[in-house]
Amino acid sequence: PMTEFQVAAAGPAASILLGFGFWMLQTADLGHGFTATMRALALANLAIGLFNLFPGFPLDGGRVLRGLVAERTGNRVVATRLVARVGRYTGWAVLVAGCGLVVLQEPFGFFWISVGRFLAATAIQTGRREELAVAYSGRTARSAMRPVDRAIPGSMQVATMVDTYSMGRDM
Repeated sequence: PMTEFQVAAAGPAASILLGFGFWMLQTADLGHGFTATMRALALANLAIGLFNLFPGFPLDGGRVLRGLVAERTGNRVVATRLVARVGRYTGWAVLVAGCGLVVLQEPFGFFWISVGRFLAATAIQTGRREELAVAYSGRTARSAMRPVDRAIPGSMQVATMVDTYSMGRDM
C-alpha cells in the first residue's frame, strides 16, 4: 500500500513543484512574453497537480487515499470500496458546484459539471474493476468460468450472433 501511495503522490508532487519553479522563473522579468508564458505554465501545472489530488479513481488522489487506507486497515478491497464511494461523492459535489456557477452565470461552471460527472462515473467503474482485479488475483480464466451446454460456432459473424441468440446467463 505504501508503494502505491508513493507512486501516486509522485505525479501531483512533480506538477506542483514544476508550477512553483515556473512561478519563480516568471519573476526573472526577461520580457513580457517570457513572463506571461512562465505564469501560464505555473498556473497550468499547479492546477493539474491539485486536480489530480481529488480523492477518487482514476485520479492519483484516489490511489493516494487507497494506499493510506489499505496501509491502515490491511485490506485493499475495503480501501478500494471506500475510495470509490469518496470519489463518487466528490464527483457529485463538483457537479453541484458547477451547477451553482452556471446559476451565477459563470460559463466555466459547465466545465465543472462535466468534470464532476466524469469523476462520479469513473470512480464507480474503476472501483468495480479494481475490486474484481483483487478478487480474481492469481486465478486462471478456467477457474473463473463455468461450462455451458450451448456454444456459438466460432465461424459465426458477431452481427449474426447478436441477431440470433439472446445473450442470457447460459451464453
